Amino acid sequence: MLVATTSQGSEDSRGLRHIINWTRTNYGDWDILITENGFSNGNRSLEDSGRINYLESYLEQVSLVIHEDHHNVLGYSVWALMDTFEWKSGYTSKFGLYDIDFNDPNQRETMRSSGVYYACIIKHRNLNDCASLLTPVIKD
Repeated sequence: MLVATTSQGSEDSRGLRHIINWTRTNYGDWDILITENGFSNGNRSLEDSGRINYLESYLEQVSLVIHEDHHNVLGYSVWALMDTFEWKSGYTSKFGLYDIDFNDPNQRETMRSSGVYYACIIKHRNLNDCASLLTPVIKD
């Protein structure tokens, strides 16, 4: 299991599956819409393999929630489509699948590699067809 290190600390995607199952146990079987799940690496790099691995890890858990735990997940949205102003960190947090150059008067938008990966997942509606876009992770 991949544990990603973000600018906010370490993230373990298994927590998403756990909280969805906990919610069903405690509140009943509701439809679920997962919103604003994302990763800030704090830099403007277009090659954001950490975000790709983060997305793969979390979307794998969503797939398990759907296919093994039999929850009705209506949708999943990544945070965020493009870099934005974050209340706590201003323009320094980089959550976007698109980099926004806030120093450019035209605020040029450039797709990051994570945007290519997420577009592949949306197009194919599964993780397997996009596995070639993953960065190998060395596991202990």
